[in-house]
Amino acid sequence: MTTEQSDALDTVHFTALAHSISIRQYAGDLQYWNNFALLHAREGFVDEGEEKRHLLRLWLRDDTRADEWGAVPEALKATWEDAFLDNGEAEEWPVLPQKDRDFVVEQRRSSGFA
Repeated sequence: MTTEQSDALDTVHFTALAHSISIRQYAGDLQYWNNFALLHAREGFVDEGEEKRHLLRLWLRDDTRADEWGAVPEALKATWEDAFLDNGEAEEWPVLPQKDRDFVVEQRRSSGFA
């Protein structure tokens, strides 16, 4: 990595820290964000007792905003097409957390893990 690349990463890192917010979520809270417009992260979480995390990734698209957001980045195009082009396969996504790790790992998109 060059000095310029390292400096650029430092700039992104420290700018993100300076403008970051932390959101404490409670049971029943929902959080939405646009991955094309926002850098985000989450801290580590350890399931303890009844406090278990349940994450569900929801892929949404708004065709009326396609011109504003531009084309889907090449790195995401295959996953995007898989989610939105009619490939004839119906997928069922469980609402309740899945305890079977193999089920979660084999999913093409995340479905949460308890």
